[in-house]
Amino acid sequence: MKTDTKGAKPKYNNKLFIYAFIKRLTSGNTWKELENEFKISDTHLNKVFCSWCDNNIFKKAHELFLKTYKCYIDNDEVYIDSTILLNKYGYRDTTGINTYEAKKHRSNKLSCIVSKNGIPLGIKITNSQIHDIKILLDTLPKKTYFSTLIGDKGYISKTMKQKLKRNRKINLITEYRINKKEKQVIDTKSRITIEHFNSLIKQYRAINTRYDKHIETYEGIIYLGCLYRSFNIVFNIFYNL
Repeated sequence: MKTDTKGAKPKYNNKLFIYAFIKRLTSGNTWKELENEFKISDTHLNKVFCSWCDNNIFKKAHELFLKTYKCYIDNDEVYIDSTILLNKYGYRDTTGINTYEAKKHRSNKLSCIVSKNGIPLGIKITNSQIHDIKILLDTLPKKTYFSTLIGDKGYISKTMKQKLKRNRKINLITEYRINKKEKQVIDTKSRITIEHFNSLIKQYRAINTRYDKHIETYEGIIYLGCLYRSFNIVFNIFYNL
C-alpha cells in the first residue's frame, strides 16, 4: 500500500538561496551573474526572491530577530533619522523628486530607528517628498522596549511629542531651533550611531541605488541588509570583538 506524499523534495536548499541573496546585497551583482556562481537560473533566483518578498519573509525574519536577540539590544536610548536612496529603475508612482539631496533626481527616503549599539529596530521606505515627521509613527516597531527617542530638527513637533508620550510612553527629544524660546540641549555626539548606520547600509550597492522596479522587492533587500548588519553586531558582542 502506497503512502501519501507531499511531492518531490525541492531541488535547491533554502540556504543556497540565502547565500545568493546576500551575495547580491553585498556585491550588487545581477541575477545573471549569480547564475554562473550558484548554478541556479537567473529567472528562478528572481522568482524565489520576489516570492519571499511578497510573503514578507525578510520582514518577519527581522521581527523574529528582535524578539530572539533582544538581550543584545541596548535600548537605553534610540535614534531616528532618514536618508535618501537614488532610484534607477523603480516605478514612478513609488518614488519622488528630492530637490535637496538627490539633485532633482527621482529617489526614495529610508527612515530608520536604531538602538544605542547600532541594531536597526524599525524601518520605513517612502518616496523622498514626504517629511520625516510624517513617517515617524510608521517607522516605530510594533513593540517598543525603549523610552527615549532622539532625532534631529526635522522631528520637532509639539503635537507628535505629546502623542508619543501619551500613546507609546516614549519621550521624544530633538535638537532646538535658534529662534526657539525653550531650548532643550542634547548631546549631538550620541546621534553618530544613526549616521554610521545610514552610511554602512548605503555601502551595499543593491540598497544605495534602487534597481528593483517593485517597492516590495526593494523593501525586502533593505530588510535583508538590516538583518545582515544586525547579525554582525550580535556576533561581535558575543565574541567580544
